[in-house]
Amino acid sequence: PVYPPPPPTFHFSVRSSHPPPLTMRFVLLSLFFTLSLCALSPVILVPGLGGSSLQAKLNKRDTASLTAPEQSTEPPSVSSDPWYCFKEWNSWFEIWLAFYELVANPCWLRHLRVEYDAATNTYANATGVQVAPYEFGSIKAVDYIDHVDDFFKWTSYFAPLSEALVQAGYEPGKNLFGAPYDWRLDGATLCYNGTFCNDLQNLVEHAYNVSGGEPVQLVTHSMGGPVTLLWLNNLSPEYKAKYIANFVPIAAPWSGTAKSLRGILSGDDFGIQLAGLPLLPVKETAALARQASGVNWLVPDPQFWPADQPFVTTPSKNYTVHQYGELFADAHAEPAGLIHERTTGYISNLKHPNVPVYCLYGYNQPTEIAYHYNQDLFNEGIEQPVEVDETDAGDGTVPILSLVECANWRSTPDHIVDLEVRCREYPMEHAGILSDKDLIADVVDIVTGKPFAGCEPVEALKGFADRRRV
Repeated sequence: PVYPPPPPTFHFSVRSSHPPPLTMRFVLLSLFFTLSLCALSPVILVPGLGGSSLQAKLNKRDTASLTAPEQSTEPPSVSSDPWYCFKEWNSWFEIWLAFYELVANPCWLRHLRVEYDAATNTYANATGVQVAPYEFGSIKAVDYIDHVDDFFKWTSYFAPLSEALVQAGYEPGKNLFGAPYDWRLDGATLCYNGTFCNDLQNLVEHAYNVSGGEPVQLVTHSMGGPVTLLWLNNLSPEYKAKYIANFVPIAAPWSGTAKSLRGILSGDDFGIQLAGLPLLPVKETAALARQASGVNWLVPDPQFWPADQPFVTTPSKNYTVHQYGELFADAHAEPAGLIHERTTGYISNLKHPNVPVYCLYGYNQPTEIAYHYNQDLFNEGIEQPVEVDETDAGDGTVPILSLVECANWRSTPDHIVDLEVRCREYPMEHAGILSDKDLIADVVDIVTGKPFAGCEPVEALKGFADRRRV
């Protein structure tokens, strides 16, 4: 993207060879110190899975039937669109998340799907659809997932934190930015085959320049943590020392989450509910998740999760983290198996970014860790688990084992000794933590340079961080 140029530098000259009067020197000195004290390190907010607003254009008139189809027996990923779906829309419109689209959700979920080409290991939008993140650089794309925020405050995302930063003196577009991305794709695809990491680097340098050379604060949520860390791991130490002040991952799934696995097997409502009722059909969300490498990227990592603990059980067969290929094949969830083979290992290979890290996360919330089905091989179609195992050590989405993996970065041999990882826990759930007043106060303190001691993970939970499975 082309960012606006920095404001011009004005050069002041004094015609007289005599120094300015004492009063003027005092005024200039006071102004200098005032400006120095007011300088704020710019903040970039990087969202998680489903946290970026996405926009789309449609040109499907030649790719789908305009007549009402018979009841389809094909999987939702290949069946034709319902007759009432829009086929053509030439201007960008909001597709994720648009409240008004929920009344015709089979349409927009199909428009959102990704098509994976195993031969080339590439991803494409559904035929006749263009999808792109909304307004890269703007916080509007990450503050609310639905932009009709005057009416539907339930889609609030980074908004409470943004509002607190504005109260602390930040100004959107000048030293407060958002970095949305296509969360349907995994971090490696976003960076190596896409433009996100290049766009993020351009935004970091733009923020640095317009703020007068202040290094940047990277504040992330959920999947945004691993995506940003992947970018940081590919930068030189000199670059990071110049441009990056702190890395502040919130609720990051450093070794995956079982809920991503459930999304692939059975679908997920993404927490989108009205009066406690889910608004998204699981058949359609499962079809989306099975080809969305961003979901697959976050299934529990075999290097860190217990090798002998079944994650999925059926009447005749159990599956551990080392049997994803069998599991996805038995569940007729392809191409999830192929995608997993090509995305696994990226998160487990991430390491300390060699910048100061503040690892913040929730705990003490019931969190899913395993699923039990009453159908063998899921032959009856997409089944819902009849029983879910939970642990109270997690944030409701990510188990504590995954959340505290960042604490192990302290002992890695290749990280700089004086860049200790500081952790803090909050009794909050995965999304709600972004509205927690204590977390917001801590983030504001971190980015404005106020003291933050941090703390060790509590003793009852710290053992989870040490249970590495290699």
